[in-house]
Amino acid sequence: MNTIQQPAENGKEKRASGGLNSREHVEQTLKFLFSPGETFEVCLIGPKVPKSPLWGNEWAGGKKAVIAGWFNDPAQAADIVVQADAAVSPAGIYCTLNPVNPALLGRAENRLKANAPRTADKEITAVRHLLVDADPKRPAGISSTEAEKAAAFALLRRIMAELRILGWDEPLFADSGNGGHLIYRIEPDCGPLVPDLLKFLAHAYSDELVDIDTAVGNPARLTKVYGTMTRKGDSTGERPHRCASILHLPQRAERGAA
Repeated sequence: MNTIQQPAENGKEKRASGGLNSREHVEQTLKFLFSPGETFEVCLIGPKVPKSPLWGNEWAGGKKAVIAGWFNDPAQAADIVVQADAAVSPAGIYCTLNPVNPALLGRAENRLKANAPRTADKEITAVRHLLVDADPKRPAGISSTEAEKAAAFALLRRIMAELRILGWDEPLFADSGNGGHLIYRIEPDCGPLVPDLLKFLAHAYSDELVDIDTAVGNPARLTKVYGTMTRKGDSTGERPHRCASILHLPQRAERGAA
């Protein structure tokens, strides 16, 4: 398993002590999730400014505006994601967990567009990933504390170790900003089992401190683009905004249980 250091939270580039900067975390995310040439959606939620050259100065309306684009070039997507994170300070930047119908490039090809419709479940070409999202229990609309986030990490390490004993391959392990993620590669014919598997994991592992999210099992689910900021509520000393990051990356293309 490759170990990747977490990006620092200060500085425009958010350079990591291990040598990776935020853009490299973004591109690593996209290259892990998608094979060369596959199409995926990138989605900005809640940008601080309603108009930007990044999406053709179109007005992004609504209480929580959505800016989306469809890409088949991870490097180009990474450049745009990093620019958007710095320029418009969205609440979060996400991508689809699974590849999408390449026809959706016709909505906004390798660029961002305001008020674009999101990818639907029926527009996913294959369910390739299982997302295990450990979310610390806390009031809605605020960031987590370091202790809350550490509890999420501890729970995910336990899940990862016990699934490994059962024959599961190594997942991507990530800091989501306020909690943690495991992303397992699975065979597409296992896709229909994902919702029930998440319910099982939630029943078996959720505790008084951390929930395993059961709402992340639909095919068009978004996941955090690591290397970007997570901005929930005000950034305070105890509950700061943080940069999400890849903590561990599998060395080879492993897929699901053996």
